[in-house]
This record gives sequence, structure tokens and C-alpha cells, in this order.
Amino acid sequence: MAERRFHFMVQDDTGDQCPGDIVIVSAWNGTFKPDPHASFTIVLSQRPLEHGTPAPTADNVAICMPASSVRLPAAVREARASYGGESPDAGPGRLPLRVLNSYAEGSIAVAHQLAITPREVFVSGSAGPRYDLLARALIARTRKAERCWRAINEALSRPDVAPSRIDEGQLRGKLEHLLSKAPTATAAEARARVSMIAGGSSPLDVDSRPAALAEDVAHLRCLCERRTDAEQLEWMRSYMEEARPHDGSQLEDDYPYTIEQLSFVALVDQPHLIDGMRATFEVFRSKYAKQYATLHADHWSETKTIQATLKLARPTAHALGKLNTLTRLGEPVAIDELQAFDELLRQPSGCSQQDVEPALVSAPTCPACHLAFADVSLASQATDVIEGLEQGLAEQQTRLASKAVHRILGQGGAKLERFLQIVRAADLTDLALVLDDQLLAFLDELLAEPISAPPYER
Repeated sequence: MAERRFHFMVQDDTGDQCPGDIVIVSAWNGTFKPDPHASFTIVLSQRPLEHGTPAPTADNVAICMPASSVRLPAAVREARASYGGESPDAGPGRLPLRVLNSYAEGSIAVAHQLAITPREVFVSGSAGPRYDLLARALIARTRKAERCWRAINEALSRPDVAPSRIDEGQLRGKLEHLLSKAPTATAAEARARVSMIAGGSSPLDVDSRPAALAEDVAHLRCLCERRTDAEQLEWMRSYMEEARPHDGSQLEDDYPYTIEQLSFVALVDQPHLIDGMRATFEVFRSKYAKQYATLHADHWSETKTIQATLKLARPTAHALGKLNTLTRLGEPVAIDELQAFDELLRQPSGCSQQDVEPALVSAPTCPACHLAFADVSLASQATDVIEGLEQGLAEQQTRLASKAVHRILGQGGAKLERFLQIVRAADLTDLALVLDDQLLAFLDELLAEPISAPPYER
């Protein structure tokens, strides 16, 4: 594959100069070998991507392909100015507008997704293509991936010092070996994530947090080397996940500190820390149990009050539901509130567990009701739902009064009788108390009558 290579310098976010290459090729076929010393490599293919052609495997390589075949100038100017400084140069030549547009409508092939589009790189204008944007994106992703690999390397080596040279292929092999030794009964999430990386995925596509990846690797190591301690730590961390406090809780500061102490990486480094981890966990659990018991009692006391309030609102919900069936009134209203009201009515009104605190030694929630510590109070939800029902009923009553008045005006009879009918039709405040199927049928019949002109207009 014939190629032309140009050196290109980019200033990164920290101000360092990063040398890279821009390479022009006739077509991309997957056999290209980037310079291992280049911080980034941008390949300009003169033909679109052919079906089945592999994407680049290196994090710092991007292949730019046009929407249709193009011919790049035989001689191009090498970029000497650094992007990020004054007056950035145009890279390898200012491309003709047709070529620029073809690349803008084309694609950029990378090993792993970048948050940059061809149109952002190949923008028309005096400065030409913005190779610097693509180069910086490649550099940033490569450095993030390096931090993840470094964390994995250290987690595999602890407590010994990790090798300074990172060989991704070698590390994937070590992860495969670790997976083959670790018991499969537990740590399903850690196994799945480590398996993805061992199988060829970039660490960034699994988790962009180096510390989280290190925990996964250390978790599997602990299961291999100190299974009893590892399973105890698993249980404590699982308990903590379900015991996450709500905003404003007195445990807001204790929770992150305790989570930080319950670390598989720390256990690999210093196995004797397991006793301190148990003690730290127990301090949190004791505080948590007391607060949970209070929350549990308050929740069910409040729920009884809410249930009583909901029962008082039943006539409103009943009337609104009935009026919503009258299609001649218009579209049904407060549908979500009616559904939420039914769900609230189905909520249990109490818990059979009398003394919940002792039960929290083995589980973070009540064994009877499983109330979560971070559950939102139902009181505000019930208030919002009832207000929505009342507003919906008022809207339907207004519609009904308006339509009924127009029909009554069209009827004959004494003026006084018609006036009384109008007043009664407009005053629907107590409709919710008397609306039954018979009255509903009457209203449906009334609304079905055509509106005729009043006698005085005939």
C-alpha cells in the first residue's frame, strides 16, 4: 500500500508538544503499521471503506475515508506550526472543496468510539481540515486507556512493584489465567468485566475509571488467594450497596468513607486489614440500623395516615373516572393521576415486623416489607396525586356545565324554569357525591342531543 507520511505536531491540553503522523494512502486495507513512537496517526484514505475491511486496533490511530473516491494533491505542504499556538497551519495541504466535502460526508474509523465527527474535522474555511481536533481526541483517549492498563497492571502485580513497561497482549493473557483460576460461584460482575478486557475489549469500553477496573482484578485475585476473606468482603460491600443513604441523611459522610475502606485492592496489598474492614463496617452498620429502625417506624405510621386520606379522595377519583368515559366531553384528563391513585391504594398499610433493628445484622432491609433506606416518602406523592385528581374533576365539570347550558338554552319552556336548570347545571360542586351509572347515562344522553337555537333566536 503506497503511502505518503507527514510529521505533524499538536499541543495537548497540558501544553506539551505531541509529535504524530498524517499519512496519505490510496486505500485502507488493515495492513498499515503506525510508527510506535508517534503520539497519534491520522490516515487519509483516498477511497471509501470497503465492506469487511478491519478497523484499526490501536487506540491512537484514526482512518479518515471519503464518501466517494478522491485524488489528493501529489505535493502537499507539511505542517510545521503547532496547533494550539498562534495561527495553526493547515496540515498536509489545503484540500480542494470537493475533496473536503467528500471527507466531511465520509467516515472516521477508529478502534474505539470517539466523540468527534467527520464534519467537525473537515470543515470548509481558510484553515482547512482541523487535524488538531482529531489528534487531540486520539491523544486523550490513548492516555485514558494507558491509565486503565496501568491500574490493571498494578492490581495484577500487588504487593510487588508492577513492571514499568505495559504490554497489553501480555496483560490480557494474565487476565485470562486469573479468570481460569477464580471460582465461578461469585463475583459475576467482576468476572464479566475482566472477561471483556481479556477477550480484546479496550478497558475504556468496560469502565473508564481505573480504580474500578483495579478493584475487579483484585476481587478475582482475593477469591483465588484468600477466598474466605474475599467472600466476607463481598457480603459487606453488597450490604453497603443496599444501605445507600438518601440525601440529607446523617450517614451521608459515613457511607463513602466506609465504602472506600472496603477495598479488594487494599486486601491484596495487606491481607491483615480484613479485621479493620470488619470493624469499620460494623460501626457503619450499627448507626445505619438505628436510623433505619426510626425510618421504618415513621414510614408505616405515615402510611396509615396517607391511606385514610386516600380513602377520602375515592369519590373524586370515582367521579373523574366516570366523566372520562363520556367521549363527548373531550379527551380524558388526569389519566396518570388516576393510575397513580390506584397504585397508592394497593400499597400495604403496615408491616408485620415488630422489632426491626436486630434483623438488620444479617440484611440491610426489613425481612417483612423490604423497605429501602433511600425510599421516598409517599406523603408528597399522595398530595400531588390528589391535587391532580381534583384539578381533573374541576376541568371535566367545567366542560360538562358549558355543554349542558348550551343544550338547555336550546329547549323550550318557561324562562324561569330554563334559568333554574342553567344554574343547577353550572353548580356541579357536589357531583362527585351523586354520580352513579344512571346519572352518567342521563348526562351521556343530554350531551348527545343536538344544540338548537334558543326560542328567541328562531
